[in-house]
Amino acid sequence: MNASSFKTSRNDYKIYENKQENQTLDILIIGAGVIGITIACALLSKGHRVKIVTRDLPFEERSEQCASPWAGAIWYPFEDEWNETCKQSYFEKQTFEVMQRMKGDTNVKLDYLSQRFQDNLPIFSDDILAYSRTRRVLDQDRISETLKIPWWKDVVVNFCEIDERVQDFTTFSLQPTEYLKRLLDHYKCDRLTFHRGTASSLARAKEQFLPNADLIINASGLGARYLADVNDKLVMPIRGQTIVIKKQSALEVNQGDDQIQSLFVEGTRDGHDMIYVISRADSDEILLGGSAEPDSFSTLPDKDQIQRIIQGTKQYSHHLCADLQKSITDPSIIHTGVGLRPGRKGGPRLDWQEEKKDINGKQILPPVIHAYGSGKTGFQVSWGVAIEVMRMVEEHTMVS
Repeated sequence: MNASSFKTSRNDYKIYENKQENQTLDILIIGAGVIGITIACALLSKGHRVKIVTRDLPFEERSEQCASPWAGAIWYPFEDEWNETCKQSYFEKQTFEVMQRMKGDTNVKLDYLSQRFQDNLPIFSDDILAYSRTRRVLDQDRISETLKIPWWKDVVVNFCEIDERVQDFTTFSLQPTEYLKRLLDHYKCDRLTFHRGTASSLARAKEQFLPNADLIINASGLGARYLADVNDKLVMPIRGQTIVIKKQSALEVNQGDDQIQSLFVEGTRDGHDMIYVISRADSDEILLGGSAEPDSFSTLPDKDQIQRIIQGTKQYSHHLCADLQKSITDPSIIHTGVGLRPGRKGGPRLDWQEEKKDINGKQILPPVIHAYGSGKTGFQVSWGVAIEVMRMVEEHTMVS
C-alpha cells in the first residue's frame, strides 16, 4: 500500500452493550488540522460534546508543524486508479460531493449522511470555496506512456481530453485558513470547547483536559510519532515548499468560466520537486509549487528550490489564462512557505482501538479512534474520514 492509502476494518471493534443508541458522548480530539476540525464538526452535528486540544490553531497563526495553513487545498487526486482495497478513493469522492453541497448544489444526494446533517451543511461563498477550471498535463518525459483516464473523471465537473497529454476539468479550490475558521464557526455551540496545550500521551491528555472522556480521537498528525502511548515511528514529515506571488490583475472565477485557473504537471519530478499553480478565487494571490520530501524535518526555505519552482511554473504557464501567465512571467513574491505534512509509511491510519484497563480492571484509556497520516491529501479526504469516524462512533454506541 502506498503512502496515500487508507485501510480500515468494519469488524475490528466491538459494540458496547451498555451504551444506548444516539447517546451523547464526551469526546476528546487531539489535533486541530483539517482532519481534526472536520471530525469535530461532524460529531457536533450529531449532538456530541467535543473538546479539542491543540498546540496550533491553523486559522490564528501559521506553524511549520501544522500543514493545513500551508496547503494547496485543491481537490486533486494523485492516483489514477480506483483502489478497491483501501478507502482513499472513496473518501476523496465523498469529500468532493460534500463540497458540492457546500456550494449549494442540492441535486447531489449524499446517501451516506442523514438528511438532517445534509441540510445543516454550511454554504460557502467563492472567497472561501470555489470552483476552479484546472488543467492536468503529462510531461514530455512520459509522453510515450498511455495517458490513463483517471477514476475521478466522473466525479469532477466537465472533464474533457484536450489531446493525448492534456485534460481539463473543474474542481474545488479553497482558502484553507478561512475555510477551517468558517467551518468551525458554523458548528460552534456550547458543546464545543478548545484548550491550547500539549500532552505527553493520550492518557495524560485525558487526565489533564477531559477526565470523563468516553472516546478519544487521535488526529495529532506528526504528534502521533511522539505521544508515549502511540509512539508510531511510521509517522514521518513530508516537507513541502511553496511560493505565493501577487496576481497582477483580478480574475473572476466561476463554474462556467473556461479559463484555466490551476495547473498540475505530472511526470516532471526531479527528485522531490513538483510543478503546480493554484489560483485562489477572489484573491490577489497565486500559489506556486512545490516539493514533497519524505523524512525531511527542515522548515527553512531552500533558495535553490525556490528558483526551480519559479522556472518550472514559467515553463508551463502558457497553459494558463493570460492574467496568470503575466503574473508568473514576472513574479512579485509575497512570501515563501514551508510546512511539514503528516505522512506515514505504509499509508494513513484510521482504526478503532479498544479501551485499555489495568490488572484490576480500572480504565487507563477509553476507546480511541486513530485518524492521522494523510500526508498531502488532508483536505481532499477530510469529509470522507469524518464520515467514517461518525460511522465508527454510531456502531460503538448502538445496542446489539
